[in-house]
Amino acid sequence: MSSGAIILAAGSAEGGRDLRPLICVGGRPMIRRIADTLAELSVSPVIVVTGSRQEAVQKCLSGFNAHFVFNRHYASTDMLASLKLGLQALYRPGCERILVIPSDLPLVSVNTILLLLQADGEAVIPSYNGQRG
Repeated sequence: MSSGAIILAAGSAEGGRDLRPLICVGGRPMIRRIADTLAELSVSPVIVVTGSRQEAVQKCLSGFNAHFVFNRHYASTDMLASLKLGLQALYRPGCERILVIPSDLPLVSVNTILLLLQADGEAVIPSYNGQRG
């Protein structure tokens, strides 16, 4: 089955801080960690919905095969609006599963994503066992 992904990265930087997806965790920006995990699993296509700091997000993902969608209303809408834009961009025949990943969740492991992909429509509640995967 073909699996695509939507990375939601259209939030606003708050209080003069850097945009959360661009903050480094373990030496890499959060959004890059997510992109690298998806690449390791050959998830494709990948849509990245951007908003604030669009150019910086695109530069951070340089070399990663993604399609970028700009939420021009990011400052006045919520995550659901970005998800809708991502779904519109991702829709194509043959894409049977869609992973939706907020860009500020960098520690989602390869094993967790594999579990979700193998669930084939069943509800899956990943658990944290304190080990890195």
